Amino acid sequence: MNKTLILALMGLVLILTLAGVYVAHESYKTTITYEVLGGNEVNGTYVLYVKEIVNYGPFGGQQPLANAPVWLYSGTAENHTFYAINWTNGSGVAVFHVKPGTYYVLFNTFKMGYQVNVNGNTLVVLNVAYLDKRFAP
Repeated sequence: MNKTLILALMGLVLILTLAGVYVAHESYKTTITYEVLGGNEVNGTYVLYVKEIVNYGPFGGQQPLANAPVWLYSGTAENHTFYAINWTNGSGVAVFHVKPGTYYVLFNTFKMGYQVNVNGNTLVVLNVAYLDKRFAP
C-alpha cells in the first residue's frame, strides 16, 4: 500500500480515538438534578424522593445504590436542623414525607449535600461518577 495512505489512515484513527476519549470523559461527571413532579398535598405533606445512582463510566453502565443513608435537614445548607434519616431501597430511592419548605439533603455515603425547595412532590437524583477524585480513599 501507499505509505501516504497508511499514514493518513493512522492519523484518522488517532483523531477519532482522541475525540472518543474526550466525549467519554466530558460525560462522566457527578451531577445532582432536581425535578418538581407536582401533585397535591396529602395530610399537609408532599413526597420527596431522593435517588442515588452510581455511574461506572461509559463502558460500565449505571446502577442504583441500595441501602445508602440519606439524611434530611430542615432549613438551608448554611442553617439547618436535623429532620429525618432514611435508607435507599433496592432501586436507590429514599422516600420522605415532608411539609412544604426548604430542606437540605445530605447524601451521607458521598458526603455531598443539596438544598431543595419542596412545594410539590419532588425528585432529587444524585448521579455519582464512581472514579471521581473526591471519593477516592
